[in-house]
Amino acid sequence: MSRSIRSIHLVALHRPPDTGIQYHLMRASSSSFTKANSTPFKIAIDGEAASGKSSLAKTLAARLPNFVHLNSGAIFRAITYLSLQNSLLPSSPPLTPSTIAQIASLTSASLSISLSPPSTTPCINTTPVPPETLHSPLVTTYVQTIAPIPEIRTLVLQKQLNFIKAYPRVIVEGRDIGSVVMPDADIKIYLTANENARAARRLEEDARRYGGDGKRVEDVKKELHERDARDKNRSVAPLVVPKNAVVIDSSGKTLEQVTELVIKLITKKLVVNTVEA
Repeated sequence: MSRSIRSIHLVALHRPPDTGIQYHLMRASSSSFTKANSTPFKIAIDGEAASGKSSLAKTLAARLPNFVHLNSGAIFRAITYLSLQNSLLPSSPPLTPSTIAQIASLTSASLSISLSPPSTTPCINTTPVPPETLHSPLVTTYVQTIAPIPEIRTLVLQKQLNFIKAYPRVIVEGRDIGSVVMPDADIKIYLTANENARAARRLEEDARRYGGDGKRVEDVKKELHERDARDKNRSVAPLVVPKNAVVIDSSGKTLEQVTELVIKLITKKLVVNTVEA
């Protein structure tokens, strides 16, 4: 493993969890605490499918002062939904250059990102796209066609960069955040988990969203393996462990345990940044 990548397995944690960033920051001077609540800070969260990226990002955004959360996957799903609504996705890939150009043009004209602190929602013609639509089985199937397209990734990257520029304290999750979108992030987290933990999470998510669709655990494991292979081997912005990322294995651990560990890492870095500012 590269020296620039630190690996943390939560099973090694024995101390009681901290209560959150406010507690840690109050150990600093009151002036540092005030400054820390407004200091620009970027958090990048990457990881494999069903590793817990979204749950962690949402929880951090809800707990940390003045942070906003951008779900990059939701942008690709919104583009997929927009393409389906306009009958631009064939029954089987690849897409023609003409179709890709149409999708890119339609996306530029119609897609925006709405902020309802601390979270964001992709909008089409200013109308928010609800989560149940973004995660519908049809969108989930076709987003695999949209996400690897270089022209689409370039367009999404620009929207991500515009958002990051507009908000000084951001938590951005995806699969190329620490490596491509925010290589200068103050904290980079890479989430992983074993295939049993990830399959269980995906089945739980599907049951919550769709009421369950009768998939077997082995089928889900196969889907996750195929998804990871596509992400890691695509030609543009593949899934990698970013330089200087903290790798967290969340297998068998609760969201609270992972959140507390990441808050501890963020707090330490945030106080250092505040003192140096």
